[in-house]
Amino acid sequence: MQDTIRVGVYGAGRGAHLGSVAQKVGMDLVAVCDSFEPLIDVYKAIDMTSVGILGYRSALQGGIPLEVPDFRDKAVRERYRNDDWNPDPARRREGMPLPSVLGDIHVPEENIARFAELRRRHVEGLG
Repeated sequence: MQDTIRVGVYGAGRGAHLGSVAQKVGMDLVAVCDSFEPLIDVYKAIDMTSVGILGYRSALQGGIPLEVPDFRDKAVRERYRNDDWNPDPARRREGMPLPSVLGDIHVPEENIARFAELRRRHVEGLG
């Protein structure tokens, strides 16, 4: 009986098919890590996200211009480190924005329940 060697592979390349090769040579492939840059890295993601957040902040302040920070700069990241400004009703507290520029909108419980059911079905369909 052949012993099985457990291995992890780094730099396998995008779309590598190592499972069948590993089985043929008696390896238990436990990890594969590609060494390529993601299409959207953390800075591109925050560039795309921050403009929406800042646009909402600006709208709530009458449309004033706001700086779009470059989070690649460590000093800029530090300025925003404790900025937790958030329109999420579950996190609402003094100084936080309402979830809509129209103000505090009441959402009927039956709408919330319907959305929860649709989301549950969607998530189950993904599994």
